[in-house]
Amino acid sequence: MIARVLLAIARVVLKGVISMLAKQLLRVAEEAIRPMQSVADMLSGDNDVWRGAGAQKFVEVVQSMLIPGVQTSHDQIQRLKNNLDTACDTIDQADGDSEQIVRSRLFDRMNFYTGS
Repeated sequence: MIARVLLAIARVVLKGVISMLAKQLLRVAEEAIRPMQSVADMLSGDNDVWRGAGAQKFVEVVQSMLIPGVQTSHDQIQRLKNNLDTACDTIDQADGDSEQIVRSRLFDRMNFYTGS
């Protein structure tokens, strides 16, 4: 009984963490990767905002260092979320399997006592 309650609590906490990670993934994409790419795209084309070697160097740094760095963080969060999803599935599977074993053994014992 206590184990079942603890598993239920663990499952709720785990699903909460997974939900928060999903929100963070969206946030990293919306608030970091897309705006940086947008600025780089804007400075790469014909523009009246910033021209010259400084603008080109800025674009190179954004595209070669900043975006890949943020993308790495995004990928790591995604990997963690995927691993936690797998852990949650494993908990659910183990819980179902153990419940099935207990029910099977109880059923076998009840058949023994009833003479079936």
